[in-house]
Amino acid sequence: MDNSALLKRSKKGVYLSHLKINQKDYYGLLYYGPRLVLNETRNILEIFILDFSNVVYGKIVKFRLMDFIRGIMNFSDIQELKKQIEKDLAYAREMIKYK
Repeated sequence: MDNSALLKRSKKGVYLSHLKINQKDYYGLLYYGPRLVLNETRNILEIFILDFSNVVYGKIVKFRLMDFIRGIMNFSDIQELKKQIEKDLAYAREMIKYK
């Protein structure tokens, strides 16, 4: 399925996602929505790939949404956002144990 079509039908927020990069499987935290903490209103797509340290700019990354973790939230500052991301990562790692 085309990723843009998939996202248009999906709720905005954070998802556990499955990714395929160079024929290898990974899990990631996917965020789809505006970056409210930066006062942005345009929807963006960001994926943090768990246990991955290579550069993927310019490469084709296929993904699929697995589980919805939470909706979009606004934060008072970047530090609060980072704290929530740590919680999201911990929750995602727990979910992966049961996949």
